[in-house]
Amino acid sequence: MDGGPHPSAIQRFFWNPVQDAVYALSADTLWQLVPRAPGRIAFVPIITGLPVGTSVLAVAVSPEGDNVFVGTGNKGLYRYHRMEQQGTDTGWMGGGCRWLPARSMLPGQQEGVAMHLDPQGRIWTSRLDSVWIIERSSGRIVREFITPSGLVTAYLQEGDTTWVAGIAGVVAYVNEAPVVVYRRTAADFHEQVFALQRAPNGSLWLATGKGVFSVDASTGTVSPVPGLQEIFVRALHREGDRMFVGTYGQGAFAAIGERIVPFPLDPRRDLSHVHAFVRDLNGWLWLPTNRGLFRVEGSAVERYLQDTTAVFQYAFHGPRSGVSTLEFNGGCSPTHARLEDGHLVLPTIDGLVWFHPDHVHDPWPRGRVRVDALRVNGVAMDRSKRLAPLDTDAAIDLEVSIPFWGDVRNLQLQYRFTGWTRIRCPCPITAISKRCGCRRGATPCK
Repeated sequence: MDGGPHPSAIQRFFWNPVQDAVYALSADTLWQLVPRAPGRIAFVPIITGLPVGTSVLAVAVSPEGDNVFVGTGNKGLYRYHRMEQQGTDTGWMGGGCRWLPARSMLPGQQEGVAMHLDPQGRIWTSRLDSVWIIERSSGRIVREFITPSGLVTAYLQEGDTTWVAGIAGVVAYVNEAPVVVYRRTAADFHEQVFALQRAPNGSLWLATGKGVFSVDASTGTVSPVPGLQEIFVRALHREGDRMFVGTYGQGAFAAIGERIVPFPLDPRRDLSHVHAFVRDLNGWLWLPTNRGLFRVEGSAVERYLQDTTAVFQYAFHGPRSGVSTLEFNGGCSPTHARLEDGHLVLPTIDGLVWFHPDHVHDPWPRGRVRVDALRVNGVAMDRSKRLAPLDTDAAIDLEVSIPFWGDVRNLQLQYRFTGWTRIRCPCPITAISKRCGCRRGATPCK
């Protein structure tokens, strides 16, 4: 390591996957890590004199290299503009340079929870009822206006129309000209709109803390969506003729026509709070929650939606996968970002988590399962012999072992008896007890 702060003084690292750059933060200085000779890394100072008391969460550099954007968790978004000049210091990108003092692009604490990237590549963001449209490459505010929607909570882009939802209603901006579609002042946090999505029937769905509502944009008529009333909804995601619905406390649902199909919960009920649905290019569906990141095979979800007696398995990703916190954030717009190189970006209470789905390994156990004991009605049985016909209320217990060094939440095994038509398990074998009891004639274990 050449130069830079003492390792104990480094507060955190940042990686920008788009630019393939790594940064380090120490005290009031931001450094870039630059490879030198084989096995050597140089710490090059980029910015000194960061604002006092800021919680830096993200760093990005404009493609031209003239601007550094510093996202904070408590003082808004800052832009540092490079002013070229001759000097004795080695410039970060060649030549002498220094940085102007930080200027907060969006002054003060931000009340808004929504940002939007429009088809022109500009960023829409807001504070209270003011909307800024920002040129991404330079950070220049190209337009600022007051929106009739009030404090903005969600965006949706459809062609040349940008839908904006806020605490005072929904506004459609057609080529940036506002058309008020729906007026309604949220009385409290639960009544605000957390997500906007076009439903398969053509209506506009609004996700709120008091259920999902359908809006007819031509008349402004609003009605609750049957089956999704009075639940705290934080996410909507449409795929074809179905809408996935993520809630805060009631789990996940799929709306297909008139049917509302609840997703099965995992054994620990960690999927009770689902903040987003993200489909990767391999068909997996990713579900960030308050208790970790989960994924499920897309084809398994389809089978379940056709036949809810089918069983599918969630994969859990937490600290062993490199996620520093289990608490992902919800109620923000957008719920995630997809980078051009395939990386997915998700918000958490500790900042952003990004990863490439193709580089995530399957966390499930692959070793051979050993049956250690088999008991029927509490009596040990010879595992090498076939079981004789059992009474209708016979209780069967298995004890198993398997080599596995992953997260115990992914140690979810199942067994199935064949030859007895009335035993309809699979039954789960938990990582804690490593046993399962199944009774003939019982309903399926899920």
